[in-house]
Amino acid sequence: MQIPVWRETLPEIDSTNTYCLTALRNKHPVNLPWLVVGEKQTAGRGRGENRWFAGNGALTFSLVISPADFDLKSDTLGLLSLSTGVAICEALESFYGQLSLKVKWPNDVYLNAKKLAGILIESAHGPEGPLVIGVGINTHNSLLNAPVDVQQRAISLGDVLTDLDSNDTLVDTITQRMLQSYLALGQSPAETSESLRDRFQSRSYLDRLDVTITTGETIHQGICIGIDTRGGLILQTPAGTKTHYAGTVRLRSE
Repeated sequence: MQIPVWRETLPEIDSTNTYCLTALRNKHPVNLPWLVVGEKQTAGRGRGENRWFAGNGALTFSLVISPADFDLKSDTLGLLSLSTGVAICEALESFYGQLSLKVKWPNDVYLNAKKLAGILIESAHGPEGPLVIGVGINTHNSLLNAPVDVQQRAISLGDVLTDLDSNDTLVDTITQRMLQSYLALGQSPAETSESLRDRFQSRSYLDRLDVTITTGETIHQGICIGIDTRGGLILQTPAGTKTHYAGTVRLRSE
């Protein structure tokens, strides 16, 4: 069953997330779910001070939902980023089964050990208000002319596939997969959390790798051994297992 979406396409935008947040804070009338697609995004944002490099042809969009419309409770909201990442992987693999996509906790999708997509979830009015789920995917944009550091850590579908569907086709399938995953999480939170954990684990980019997680001024180190049903990353450390629900994670080899 397709979930109806109110869609808006903008030829050029600085950031689809900023556009949506501003509209919500100014109480502009919108129908939810609300999808804003930026055909060209000039100032995409990532977590913290990170910026998203999006050349011409990238798929950049924000999907705005009300948690109440999907029966999403506060204790399941921590799973939204992982649920979104897995949904993106499953949607793209439904088109291109030859891809082997991974999810890097908590908010990135990887292909061939390089970043393919990023996710940024924000709220204009706290956790009870609408959530803005921003997604950037390197699709029809080539990274061959990107800065060298971007080429070393990022990848585009357009540079590895010869027959790539339009961004319009891709965004429709991806957003429906996202919405269906949120609906399942709200309707059957315990069962869906277990399923999500298994689906994430099978494609975890960090599985069995030595990582550090930085939270504030504190750096934690350990071997990634999975996630719990609340979406926390579990590390095996000399002192035992520790679970982290926030932070910036890096491979120790980086």
